[in-house]
Amino acid sequence: MPLYGLSPQRTYREAYPLGTEVYRRLLERLPGTAVTLAGDSAGAGLTLGIAQELLAAGV
Repeated sequence: MPLYGLSPQRTYREAYPLGTEVYRRLLERLPGTAVTLAGDSAGAGLTLGIAQELLAAGV
């Protein structure tokens, strides 16, 4: 579980690259079927956005 910065000091513009990098690093060590993206409340929106970026990138 990555620790991302919270507003108002940090924004999603910093959290998205962190989330995608963590996911890519996990895929270097684990099969994709062993990795789950999840979040609740604001984290759910962040997770959905990261999932959409990964999908757009073909990951």
